[in-house]
Amino acid sequence: MRRFRSNVEEWEYVTIVDDRTVIIDFVDGRVSSLDSYDKSADLLPLRGHPTMVNPGDVYFNELYNNVNNAIGSNERQKVLNSNLHDASISCNECAKLLKLFTFDDDKVKALKLLAPHLSNNNYDIIVDCFDFESGKQTSKDILHSLQSKRNS
Repeated sequence: MRRFRSNVEEWEYVTIVDDRTVIIDFVDGRVSSLDSYDKSADLLPLRGHPTMVNPGDVYFNELYNNVNNAIGSNERQKVLNSNLHDASISCNECAKLLKLFTFDDDKVKALKLLAPHLSNNNYDIIVDCFDFESGKQTSKDILHSLQSKRNS
């Protein structure tokens, strides 16, 4: 699968033999990031497996896979909403999830769901996920409101 957003081109490969997925992001024709995951992680409980070293990684991988496998923006929103519960999501993880949505309006809806679960305040990486100035400004407003609530 091949996707474009802003100045990022993303290629996604799924291997048939071992059901692994590799996602490669390119910026200006150069590899900017590479992620891979095993689809069998979908079989693990949402909160992680007791033998795993970092259950948070298992939780995020499953959340990411579930959202990624949903068809259409509305379904992705539903999956995101039903799987967040009391999760703690880093800004980097939030950005990865936002990149699954094509349009800024859909990213704004997803950010509204994700914002209360952010565990850090590296907001620039989130704002950079938006393609248009209006989306960037709306995301800044959401994050500023979150920061204000946390500070009071």
